[in-house]
Amino acid sequence: MREVRALNRAGRINQIKLAILEYHRRSGIPELTAYEIAHQIGMRPTSPAFRNHLKAAVEDKQICVRENMTSRKGVCGGKVYLYSLYAVDEPKKRNIPVKKSGVLAGQLELF
Repeated sequence: MREVRALNRAGRINQIKLAILEYHRRSGIPELTAYEIAHQIGMRPTSPAFRNHLKAAVEDKQICVRENMTSRKGVCGGKVYLYSLYAVDEPKKRNIPVKKSGVLAGQLELF
């Protein structure tokens, strides 16, 4: 039986980048969470080695990270970190006037 060797740090970071690129190509969504990346490359998301590889890729500016607040409560208090190959801009908010009987009644803030 052939011996299977684990990938080194550069190999794992390359796997992470390829997983993000492949997901973006298939679905059109340029961002993934750490859990989704780990699932794509066959690692556990709670693995310290995986988290170290992810952190090293962010520090080397090979991938970008963005914090997104959600309404759910969890371990990190509703924060979700999204990883992408390039910086993704937040959607810009715009104000929509609301009229009642032809008179301006207020404004809504939409994304």
